[in-house]
Formats: sequence, structure tokens, C-alpha cells
Amino acid sequence: MYRPSRGTENSTFFIHFDGLAEPVLAESVRLARAADKRVFPAAAPYRETVEKARGEAAIAATISGALSVLALTLACLGIYGVAAYGVSQRLREIGVRMALGARPLEIVRLIVGQNLRTVCIGAAIGIAGAIGLGRLLIGFLYGVKPTDPLAMAAALVLLAAVATLSTLGPARRASKVDPVVALRYE
Repeated sequence: MYRPSRGTENSTFFIHFDGLAEPVLAESVRLARAADKRVFPAAAPYRETVEKARGEAAIAATISGALSVLALTLACLGIYGVAAYGVSQRLREIGVRMALGARPLEIVRLIVGQNLRTVCIGAAIGIAGAIGLGRLLIGFLYGVKPTDPLAMAAALVLLAAVATLSTLGPARRASKVDPVVALRYE
């Protein structure tokens, strides 16, 4: 099969062999190069071309996965840092709540709930951005629509779990605050 040149693409010949293709291909390439050095500069069996393309896709998927894990780790650290800072700023308020009879579980719920509200606002903005930018990335998505509800729900559940776990540490520390020490703080 012959595919003619289309501007930036080179002309391409596809040759189909029945049986063992490598020896016949090697001889065809040698004869074609002897006739014209410009012919078959990158001749290879189709199987090798497909394996090379799969290998490149696997490398891209691995890099994307590694960057995703890095982004998730940074998000976790950021949420933890914001939660810890917020607890340190509200230590006096938490001490007053504890002195007035708030139980540790109520303090944990308060802090986790407030931080999750912020995460929900960020998730809503993120969904809007993902839907908007998804149309630009449609060429990179294989078997998934840019507005796939299952993929978005999975991402939201994962981020909500990360946000909850990141907030639990500072919230538990806040629930163990001694009211007398908190009231003397500052």
C-alpha cells in the first residue's frame, strides 16, 4: 500500500508479507537503499512500530501517575498546614469551648467540618475548571469523557478522604488542649 505525502508527512509504503517477514524485509530494505538512499530510511516491522508506540504511552502514563501522586501529596501537606495553622490561631477559642463543656469529639467535628467546607468550595471550583479544560484535553483521554461522572466522583472521594485525614491530626491535637493553658495562651 502506498500513502502519498501530505505536506509535513513523508510518503509511506506498507508491504504485507505472509510468513517470516524479517528476512524478506531486510532484503527489501537493502535492495531499496541500493536503488535510492532516500527510500525506507526507517523501515521496521509493524509489530516493532506498535511496541514502540505502546512503550512511549506507558512512559507517559507512568510520568502522569507520578506527577499525580506528587500533586496529591502536596495537596495533603497544604491542607494539613492550613488546618494546623488555623488551630493554632484559634487555640484560645478552643480553650473557651473546652472550659464551657465542649467534648473533644465536638471540637474534632467542628474543625474537620469547617475545613471540609473549604475543601468543598475548592472542589466545586475544581469541577468547573475540569469541565472547562476537559475539552482541551480530549485528545489525551482514552476511553473517558472529559465530563465522566464516575471519574469526577472518584477524584472527589479521593480528595475528600485526603482532606479529612489531613485535618484529623490538628483537630485531635486541638481536642486535647487544656482549657487553662489555652486561656493563658497569648
